[in-house]
Amino acid sequence: MGTLNTTFLTADSSFLTGMGSSVNLAGNFYGFNVSASPSEADARAMQSDWSMVGRDISDAMIQVVSEEPCLKRA
Repeated sequence: MGTLNTTFLTADSSFLTGMGSSVNLAGNFYGFNVSASPSEADARAMQSDWSMVGRDISDAMIQVVSEEPCLKRA
């Protein structure tokens, strides 16, 4: 499936890109993710977002199962 992240529609950047953009007067320093159409971009972003939600739920379930059960108070 590929790498999932929550920044699909944002610019790809790094520390050096940020430093270089401070002296860039042309304003075309950032490269954005490209899709064939706006609807494809939305679909890919939504798929990535919901996959992250599913991963968060899975991680929470694993954490709950690994915890020791609570003792009932008498």
